[in-house]
Amino acid sequence: MDDEPAGLVRWLFAAAWSDGETGSLPERVGAVTFHYGGSARETDGRALQDLITAYREAFPDLRFVVEDLVERGDRVAVRCRFTGTHRGRWRGFEPTGRTVDFDVAMFFRFEGGRLVEVWEVDDAARRDRQLGLT
Repeated sequence: MDDEPAGLVRWLFAAAWSDGETGSLPERVGAVTFHYGGSARETDGRALQDLITAYREAFPDLRFVVEDLVERGDRVAVRCRFTGTHRGRWRGFEPTGRTVDFDVAMFFRFEGGRLVEVWEVDDAARRDRQLGLT
């Protein structure tokens, strides 16, 4: 596994999110501030492992496909596509059997080779429409 910032980000999307290989997350990801929807919360590799597991239970065929990745200094920017079929309970919603395909942009900041901050911007409205939740 590549421990450079861009390599870690690629690994997160390909192995951890898309393939469910989260066993080494607690060792590879320490304390991280996660920004989403105007709020920020502290998380770590174990919590991220739990989040990925929950998503993969709800969307067992989940795929995160990296469309663009740009690395500059201690930052990595990614534009990717999230696809999957809603087959398990997710955020209080029973499975719809519907598929989703929407864009996600994420920005990662590293310090001393460790991931310390993540910002996520996604098309939640499109996702919710596709699932029939709006």
